[in-house]
Amino acid sequence: MEKYGTSFKELSFKKKVEHIWEYYRWHIVAFIIGGGVIISLAVTILTPQKTYAVDIVVAGKLISDETQPQVIEHFEKEFDTSLSIASINWENMGQLEMVMMQKIPLLARTNQLDILILSKDAYMSYLNQGGIDLFMPLDTVPELKGLLESKKDQVIRSADVELTEVDENGETTIKKLEGEEHIYGIKVSALDNISCIELADELVVGITTVVKDIPKTAEMLDYLVE
Repeated sequence: MEKYGTSFKELSFKKKVEHIWEYYRWHIVAFIIGGGVIISLAVTILTPQKTYAVDIVVAGKLISDETQPQVIEHFEKEFDTSLSIASINWENMGQLEMVMMQKIPLLARTNQLDILILSKDAYMSYLNQGGIDLFMPLDTVPELKGLLESKKDQVIRSADVELTEVDENGETTIKKLEGEEHIYGIKVSALDNISCIELADELVVGITTVVKDIPKTAEMLDYLVE
C-alpha cells in the first residue's frame, strides 16, 4: 500500500519508482555494492595475472613522489620484476597496517613474494613471532657472498632473533634462536635505485623461502642495497 491509501498497482510508473526508492533505497545500494564486489572478484579470478621473475614488496615509513608509476613500470620492463610500495607506519596499527599484515603471508602462500622490505621493528616482529620460516638465510645464497661481506655491520643475525612462544596456559616465553648461525636480513637507510621513495625509517631487506628464481632475486637484492 502507498502511504496515502492508494494501492501500489494503481500508482503511475514515476510514483512506483519513487515509492520503491523511498522504502528500499538502502537495500538497492547494498545490492549494487555487493554485486560490484562479486564482479570484481570474478574478474580478478578469471583474468590471467601477469607473472614476474621477481616480486618485491616495500612497506614502511617512506615518502613517495609522483614518479612512482613510472618507476614501477621501469622495474617491470627492465628487470621483469614487480614492485609494490606501501607507506606504512607499523607503530600505529590502523586498518592499512592490519591489511598489510594479512597480505604479506597471503602473497607468500601464492608465490608472489620474493624480496620483502619492511621497517626494522616489523621485520623483527615477523622473525620473533616464528616467522623465521618466511625468510631464507641470506648466507646460504652463494650469489650474495660479496654483498654480505660488504654489509657485515648491517645484517640481522640469528643472535638478534628472540622467539616469542605462548604455551597452552597463555604464558609467554622468549628464547634465543637455536641451531646454526645465519643472516636473515640487511638493514638499509636508503634505497637509491627505487628513485621515487625517500625512507623516513630504517628498513630491513630479506628474501623469502618461496623465492622463485634465486640467482635473479639475489641480483635484484644486490641492485637494491648497493
